[in-house]
Amino acid sequence: KFIYMKAGWITQLNTLGNTAFYGEYGHFEDLATARTDSALVEGLTGGANNRVAGSEVEAFGFGVNQNIEAADMDIYIGYRYYDAEFSVVDGAGAAVATADTEDFQSVIVGSDIRF
Repeated sequence: KFIYMKAGWITQLNTLGNTAFYGEYGHFEDLATARTDSALVEGLTGGANNRVAGSEVEAFGFGVNQNIEAADMDIYIGYRYYDAEFSVVDGAGAAVATADTEDFQSVIVGSDIRF
């Protein structure tokens, strides 16, 4: 199950072209699994037969995109914050205490040139 929303607005702040601002939010349940990567789960939990039984990830972010009409291009920057939690079980299905996952952030900067 998941919900993802992104909303924004477009305005013209300068003579280069339109400027777009956006905000986003997502809540994802049971989309992440490590059942096929046993080495990863074993490294995190210390158990050879452990597997991820469930997950919950929450993310939000915002960004801006500047169109440069004369060059037929866009430049952009976006920020996203993630908070993830995983439930892990052993080979018999019993819950396993796991190391806490740390929240993390990402920043993406780039450009798109059309030709």
